Amino acid sequence: DEHAENLTLVAYTSGNRGEYWYYPVQQVSEPVFLQANTPYYVRGRHIEWGGADWFRMAVLVHDEPTAGLQRLYNSLPETQRLDLERYRVYESQIISFSSDVGTFYVGGPGGFDLDRPINLQSSNTGSLRSALSSVSSPRCSSFSVGYARNSTAQTVVYNITFNCVNNQPFSPVQITTLSDYTGGTPTWERQWVSSTPISGAYRFCAGLNCTEYLPYNSNDGQVEQAIETLPGIVDVEVIGAQSYEEGRYWWIHFHDPQGDVP
Repeated sequence: DEHAENLTLVAYTSGNRGEYWYYPVQQVSEPVFLQANTPYYVRGRHIEWGGADWFRMAVLVHDEPTAGLQRLYNSLPETQRLDLERYRVYESQIISFSSDVGTFYVGGPGGFDLDRPINLQSSNTGSLRSALSSVSSPRCSSFSVGYARNSTAQTVVYNITFNCVNNQPFSPVQITTLSDYTGGTPTWERQWVSSTPISGAYRFCAGLNCTEYLPYNSNDGQVEQAIETLPGIVDVEVIGAQSYEEGRYWWIHFHDPQGDVP
């Protein structure tokens, strides 16, 4: 029926099948009788552990397969997600040394590069970039390196920028100093810099029909009202939220029309 508390498990799979469609016996339910014009509560539970993943649920109509399936398909409400994100977000990691005397090795997920000792007395940014590339993760192997030495305070700061799109933090750059280093433990700091702040206006389109342009900071009600001006779209529910680095996304639930919405 339509009540969540009456849910009954009808099909499941115990783990990743490795293919989009694969049918062990427990993954296909016994036939379930459904009454026309009666709402039913259906829930699929998908547990994500890491990496790319997918979840699909299918229905096989046993009587009048073509017409019945089309009626079922047309009765399903559609939800779309739309994202408004900054173009690129770069990560910088800042390594500060309390002395400008000594040598260090740099490390990362691939271990330490012991073939390129870096001397604090000179910038050695080229050697540091090469060392970082040799020990970095596959997610990013391109770096820009800034070097600042204060000879009066006898300090050195390296600013290491990852030249890759960043949708999650990169592994910390690791430092091990040699015995000739005269300062304390180097400090580490992470910063993010967006290339372009979100600004301006945007619009939503369905087929060849588009809304008026909306300010980038429009609220959910303004977005909902604009979408409902499009031909053929009568009733939607818009739920927006803040996303990574001040971006924004919207879940758009189509109540009318239902079925496939372009």
